[in-house]
Amino acid sequence: MQLTVLLGTLALALVAPSNVLAAPTPADAGVITVPLKRLHTPRTDLHPQLNLQRHINHGRHRLARMNGRAVPTHEDMAAALTKRVDTIEARGEVALDARYKRELAVLAGRDLNGFSQTEADAAKSKSSLTDLNIPKTAVNSLGLSIQANDIGYVARLAIGTAQIGASGAAYRLLVDTSTADLWVGSENCKSSQGGCGNHNFLGPKVSRSFFSNGSVHWDGIYAGGHVSGDLIQDFVNIVGHSLFNHTFGVANIEAEIFASDDAPIDGFLGTAQAAASQQHVPPVVDALKTDGGIKKGITSYKISRLSDGKNDGELSFGGLDASKFDQNTFSTVANVNSKGLWEVAVEKVQVNGTDQAMSGRTGVVDTGSSILLMPQADADALHKAIPGAQSDGQGGYTLPCTTNTFVALTFGGHDFTINPSDLSLQPVDPDDLTGECVSAIAVGGLDAEDDKQWLLGDTFLKNVYTSLSIDDNTVSFAELT
Repeated sequence: MQLTVLLGTLALALVAPSNVLAAPTPADAGVITVPLKRLHTPRTDLHPQLNLQRHINHGRHRLARMNGRAVPTHEDMAAALTKRVDTIEARGEVALDARYKRELAVLAGRDLNGFSQTEADAAKSKSSLTDLNIPKTAVNSLGLSIQANDIGYVARLAIGTAQIGASGAAYRLLVDTSTADLWVGSENCKSSQGGCGNHNFLGPKVSRSFFSNGSVHWDGIYAGGHVSGDLIQDFVNIVGHSLFNHTFGVANIEAEIFASDDAPIDGFLGTAQAAASQQHVPPVVDALKTDGGIKKGITSYKISRLSDGKNDGELSFGGLDASKFDQNTFSTVANVNSKGLWEVAVEKVQVNGTDQAMSGRTGVVDTGSSILLMPQADADALHKAIPGAQSDGQGGYTLPCTTNTFVALTFGGHDFTINPSDLSLQPVDPDDLTGECVSAIAVGGLDAEDDKQWLLGDTFLKNVYTSLSIDDNTVSFAELT
């Protein structure tokens, strides 16, 4: 196996944060609403535990970047992948096939009879996008649809003013609570492979309202790689409200992971606070409030899983969608992060109702991460309490695909339970949906003795309604309806 192949696959893994696409609410004639169609790519086999390592690498990279620490090097991450491959092949199993470079990143679940066949099928296609099939009910909300199986969440926004006609093009943007910036690829975008793939780009050829003097540059560092370009101004339409001359970024240079034809996104939409901005400009939610489009600086999320068939996820600006959650369970806690991210104190951790005595932990709310990451000691203790769970010795764990174990995290005095289906990432044997599954809880701390920080990825977030307030610097959770 060649290291270059491993690194190429790692890159694809790191972009895979999310699987949901959104069409703007048709509240204004100027909004472009495009029906969501599910895309497909040929299946490429990848051993589930190798796939897990990519998620771990991705989460460790994000945690390090969030804390201003040195990120894992490509060599470190490749070494972890190589070790996984060696372990898998030593058992006589196939870690990857000749089509490895086209493999996918997977986050999945299972039903009470084992791992969901729907999720298993979706896992075969990294670029598949599931149609939004439930009407959006809240004003100022973007519907979210699932790409592949719960890897990440993408919103579709109209940007620019078309050269012919009034409305701008629709861009698929990865929604990320751990970045504050909006960016899309530029018309002149380049990557190490030449161009930037089959994506929507922005520039004067596309938009009549595009403005750039080419003198203000920006650089962005993400878990998937580096992007750089210019700060520009253009029209941005967000669920019927127009931001005129909004300042944001276009990427002239993109890491291959974003530039690949297989990457189902055209850019990023960050909902962290201004302090986290790498562009040093007001984030979209701030601009909406300043412009009068919303009264409160709030972003709220309901993200869905593929296996339950609802596909009713959405992102709301300026408030909450009360139809999505149980108001009696609404709990608000302080944001304890000083760097513009969203981080909360984890008050209690329970497994099947038993307190695990884990005090002093905090969790970073991160829609861009698929799994729940925590320090080694915490991950070991949690899995010890899950019947049938075992460590793989490399930061991952397995558990029965049919597990009915409930893990609950407490915030604001209320216990929020993770559905047992979300504890499973993927079956170890894709032909045995009731056998062993790779756990969606893994080791991914900062390797410090005093590390008590967790990454609250979609394993947890799919189970709660989440609301983030820049006005009050608070995070709120509620049980879903």
